[in-house]
Amino acid sequence: MIGRVVNNPASSLRLIVLDSCHTATMTQATALHSTAVEMVRSGAAAVIAMRGAITPQSARAFTAAFYTNLLQHGLVDLAANQARSTLLAQRREDAFLPVLYMRLPEGALLQQGAPA
Repeated sequence: MIGRVVNNPASSLRLIVLDSCHTATMTQATALHSTAVEMVRSGAAAVIAMRGAITPQSARAFTAAFYTNLLQHGLVDLAANQARSTLLAQRREDAFLPVLYMRLPEGALLQQGAPA
C-alpha cells in the first residue's frame, strides 16, 4: 500500500517519475490500481510510469529528454510527449511505454521564471 501524499502547498509532492518496469501496468484483476494510479489518487500532481518492460537505455533517454524539456517550458504533458518523440526518433521499440498520469488542469508543473 502506498502512503497518502500530504496536500501542503509548501511541501507537497508535485512530480514522481517511475522508470521501473510495469509501474503503470494494470491487469484485469487490478484494474485501475497500478502504482502510478495509486500515487495520483494519493495526491501527487503528476506521475510518469512505464506500462511494460523498458530498457535502461530508453529509460535514461526518456528521462533526460523529459527533464530538459520540462525545464524549458514547465508543461509536464508536453515534456512527456517530447520525450516520447525523442525515443521514436531514435527508433526505440519501447517508445510507447512511458505514460503520464496527472491532475494538473493545464499541465503546468513549473511556472516560467520560477526558481526550481
